[in-house]
Amino acid sequence: SSSSQKKYLFKDFKSSKKLLAILFDPDKIDINNVAALIAKLPKETTHIFVGGSTVEEGVTQDFVQHVKKCTVLPVLLFPGDYSQITEEADALLFLSLLSGRNHEFIIGQHIKSIPKLIKSSLEIIPTAYLLIDGGKETAVERVSQTKPIPQENIEEIVHTAKAGELLGK
Repeated sequence: SSSSQKKYLFKDFKSSKKLLAILFDPDKIDINNVAALIAKLPKETTHIFVGGSTVEEGVTQDFVQHVKKCTVLPVLLFPGDYSQITEEADALLFLSLLSGRNHEFIIGQHIKSIPKLIKSSLEIIPTAYLLIDGGKETAVERVSQTKPIPQENIEEIVHTAKAGELLGK
């Protein structure tokens, strides 16, 4: 069961160790270029995230399988929706878009993922996701239909992050 599995990646995140994850978006990276990209990663890289806002069903599984053939680094899912969950990864960032107010990305996608996750051996890491305004519209903003928090609104950013922490993220 998932409750008895090792929680080694979550321990890394909670530690004071310096970590560097690089996000590979299957929509933006040709699977044939993965090995070359991995060879160019900074030596400090500790994790690879795989996911994107609009990845089609089935693509993530093939992509993760290919990434794992090219590296020993842990591969964590950074999914845009529940269809991107695959057992091929080492862990799942169970993302809740706390900066938005669209319930579908705060909890709706999580509920849809439960049939897959009940039987899963993935390490599941509760993760608060905050969308901060970077000056241009992102795919996350379009897909989730949420507005980012303005960079200048430090108090809202900090309070949202702290709420996520208190929720166990």
